[in-house]
Amino acid sequence: MGKVRTYRFSAVILFLAFLFSFHLAFPQDFSKDIDHYRKLVRENPNNIEALVQLAKYLSWSGRWDESIDIYKEALKKQPGNVDAELGLAAVYSWQKKYSESIRLYKGILAKHPDHIDAMTGLARVYSFQGSHTQSIQIFQKSLKYDSENKESLLGLGRVYSWNKQYVESEKVYRKLLQKYPKDPEVLKGLADTYKWSGQYTKGIDIELKILEMTPKNIDSHISIGYMYGELGAIKQSIHWYEKAAKIDPERGDIQAHLGMLYSHTAQVDAAATAFKKAISLQERDIQSYISLGRVYSWQNKIEESEKLYKKALEINPQSAGAYAGLGQLYFFNGQWRKSIEYYKKSLSIDPSYVESLQGLKRVSLLKAPVYITRYNLFVNNYHSALTNQLTNKEYQHVFSHELTYKFDANKLIEARALLTQYASRDAETGFRDYLYNEKIMSLRLDYPVWKDRLFFSGRYDQELFENAGHPHTYNFRTDEWFSSGYSLLRYEKGPFFSILSFSAEPNVTTRAGGTLNVDHLASYGISSSYDFSEYLSTIATFFFNDYTKGTRDRRDWKGIINYRLPFFKNLELGYEMRFRDHPAELTRSGTFRLQERFLKDKLLVEGLYRLDSVIASENYGMTNKHIFQTFISYPLLDWVILTTDTTFQINKGADPDNFKAFRHYITFLLDWKAVRGGYYKD
Repeated sequence: MGKVRTYRFSAVILFLAFLFSFHLAFPQDFSKDIDHYRKLVRENPNNIEALVQLAKYLSWSGRWDESIDIYKEALKKQPGNVDAELGLAAVYSWQKKYSESIRLYKGILAKHPDHIDAMTGLARVYSFQGSHTQSIQIFQKSLKYDSENKESLLGLGRVYSWNKQYVESEKVYRKLLQKYPKDPEVLKGLADTYKWSGQYTKGIDIELKILEMTPKNIDSHISIGYMYGELGAIKQSIHWYEKAAKIDPERGDIQAHLGMLYSHTAQVDAAATAFKKAISLQERDIQSYISLGRVYSWQNKIEESEKLYKKALEINPQSAGAYAGLGQLYFFNGQWRKSIEYYKKSLSIDPSYVESLQGLKRVSLLKAPVYITRYNLFVNNYHSALTNQLTNKEYQHVFSHELTYKFDANKLIEARALLTQYASRDAETGFRDYLYNEKIMSLRLDYPVWKDRLFFSGRYDQELFENAGHPHTYNFRTDEWFSSGYSLLRYEKGPFFSILSFSAEPNVTTRAGGTLNVDHLASYGISSSYDFSEYLSTIATFFFNDYTKGTRDRRDWKGIINYRLPFFKNLELGYEMRFRDHPAELTRSGTFRLQERFLKDKLLVEGLYRLDSVIASENYGMTNKHIFQTFISYPLLDWVILTTDTTFQINKGADPDNFKAFRHYITFLLDWKAVRGGYYKD
């Protein structure tokens, strides 16, 4: 076999392998070449070279079946024609008919054991099959005959990379670059090696060199966009994919990738537009339907999202991703039973589908009955405004047990048993002012009223107040029973949220003669909030407190602005203004709240500092209240969560009192599968 022919057909194989593996940056039109060789074949049907060339250009045009027929015709007229056999073997490999391709290549090598083109082609087919070790051995064998053979070196470099032998792959490409420093194929191979090995910065540098030679090479634009995405540089990734989309606006895969990037940066409208275009270009690509369905769910377009997931299932009824999408949609829409049903359908298709495993675990644990046991301690230290001396200490110990059963989202019933012990000690005399217990049994119901927008919540409490220990300065004459509770209506629509509430609660007061009395305190309120963006929100509230035993009624107005920093979303700043009358009290507050997660996001830590500047008509000047709060939550197990909350308040100024609170509680999620450790481990 001559050198020219050997090189020519190796080039053909290489060119078409790239066509099969990558999108061509510049599709070529071979119609003139095809017409030329058809004419030659018509003039002389026995012109074997014309037949082989015609088959070659047909295969380059993607007309593989026609190409195979022409190759077979050439071989019928001239059995054993190596050029025809090589071409036919290559086309079979692109059609994934690997056994026919291997048979032809081995047949050539049986007659010509040192035929480099046949060895290179055979090695390439093994690489397509994933038989990388065999492929490498054959490429290495071909290089023993010609150590500088470009096609063998290119193939070997690529298969080394596919086999994750990145160091060996780089050495091969570096050797090629010594001879072909500006060859796009060599540079592309090296760039891919860097990309697949995670050396993204080096890969980007090589792709940029390719673009210096071919500025509109769409594969390089896509590759750079991909590598910037892997580096976490989403803006740069979007930039390069957008450039690729301008080069070829009809590439649905580019639009789909842009949609994913836009979604990661919360550009939901842009993401929806990109996915819509991807669907119009690739109507059978179910991933774009699934992705657009997810974006619509974020936009609260529930019906549109549901239709897209079901369209994906029409295309492929065995799509685990589409079922998982429906599971997530129903979960966020509060339809937990349907969510569990569709997550299970997804897992019946693919038992290892991570999104469904995580989703099923999340919704099952959220739906599980909840038992919470709490211990809280509150300590108030009262000081004289004139002397700053400690006058009184008040303690409050709270033990509670709560059991909640959830029928569905916003549908629950909760039973609660609570014991609170109140104690107050005179700091000067050392005697207790009072010591009494408050025992509560309560039942709470939450239920949706209208269109998943209006919700009712109500709780009824039956309380018992009784003295504890021997008599103190103030005591109840007898045990006192008291009925209390609350009811509220909650309305939600998009960024708007409003609550209308009523509550009746006990108000324990001391009376002349050393008695404790339980009076009614009725509160009426309305509270509304609006989220202008993911960073800025406002809250406004008004409450009217009706003291039924002749105490002055009190009105309470409050306005709050919260702002989360765009460049540091863990930090939220707040400003609040509050006014209460009877007695008049004006409070201006500034808040810094920092939240962070640790230990693979399991440990939640939140810290808060708040400064209240209070001017009260009954005090002599301004009081600055410094409030420090920490909140820590950690799941000891999937079904056991430990939470602690600590607050310290230090007052400076007219009212020098201070306050401490320690809250500890353990939450048990009563899910038998979780107890047995049967859920997916995150």
